[in-house]
Amino acid sequence: MGRKLLKFFKSAQFLSISLYLIMPWSSVYGVPVCDESKVIINSRYKPLVYQIEVADTYDSRRKGLMYRKYIALDHGMLFIFEKAKYVQMWMKNTELNLDIIFVNNSGIITQIIRNASPMSEKIYSSNIEVKYVLEFPSNGKDVSLIEVGNSIFHCSLSYNM
Repeated sequence: MGRKLLKFFKSAQFLSISLYLIMPWSSVYGVPVCDESKVIINSRYKPLVYQIEVADTYDSRRKGLMYRKYIALDHGMLFIFEKAKYVQMWMKNTELNLDIIFVNNSGIITQIIRNASPMSEKIYSSNIEVKYVLEFPSNGKDVSLIEVGNSIFHCSLSYNM
């Protein structure tokens, strides 16, 4: 019995149930609804919660955080692609220092570009196929705690429950 319980706690099912309980849910007529304006990053130190804007259309992804003069330290943008692919990002017309975080289809951070240079046309490419990219201010709240291998939680990710 003890081994089965230990195996359960290490399982994806346990993770899914835990996510269901800790995600920032609101309720509409008793049905849980996820808050799309939040993303949680499960760092090894603590869960990190950020307010985000979602860029899930071609035009919104293309514009991203261009022309912004300021973004709050606990805010960012989540780029969502239709399917996993190699993604290229740049900082053209972006006046902010940003960290660019590539995330695979399962919500695992695979690569982090720290302090991407503002206004640069340098191309930052994912090292594997990804479905998501997060951008946060480089001096943002707890961004130094974010590491490759951390997982993210957002409404757009599907979890097997």
